[in-house]
Amino acid sequence: MQTFIDPVAQQVWEFENDVAVAVSPTGVRSFTTHSGQSLSVPTTLVPYVKPAPTAAQLLADAQAARITYIDQQYETLEHANIAYLGTTFQADDYSQDLIARVLLAQGGTAPAGFGWYDVANTKILMTNAQLQGLANAIYARNEPLFNNKQTKKATIRAATTVAAVQAVIW
Repeated sequence: MQTFIDPVAQQVWEFENDVAVAVSPTGVRSFTTHSGQSLSVPTTLVPYVKPAPTAAQLLADAQAARITYIDQQYETLEHANIAYLGTTFQADDYSQDLIARVLLAQGGTAPAGFGWYDVANTKILMTNAQLQGLANAIYARNEPLFNNKQTKKATIRAATTVAAVQAVIW
């Protein structure tokens, strides 16, 4: 990576190593891609060495990365399929939302032949109570996951070293 700064705007520019940099006799730099295309950049760019990140920046970066990791782990587990009534159902956001909408729309009375499709796309006949049971099973699984996520994120935010941040795992 090649790094330059525009001292007028104090903006840092980074280019891949395959970008060619030519310097005119007057000191103006021009930038050309590996395919020969000229890049439109300020004529005031000069080479720049980024300062090393501070300990506080390293900690903040580690915290942000670990929180992203924890959120991703939570999302994966929260949307995992769930076993119920001797089969397995999808529990992604769309499925959870649809279950809630169906329960609300039915008002406690399932029409004759009502069913919910499992992951094998087999219609499983259900009463409203059974559909509510599926919603409750998803909630019962997801609530501890959410609490765990919140606890881990609080631990990450309270950490004072990168090592302490990285020690937080799902």
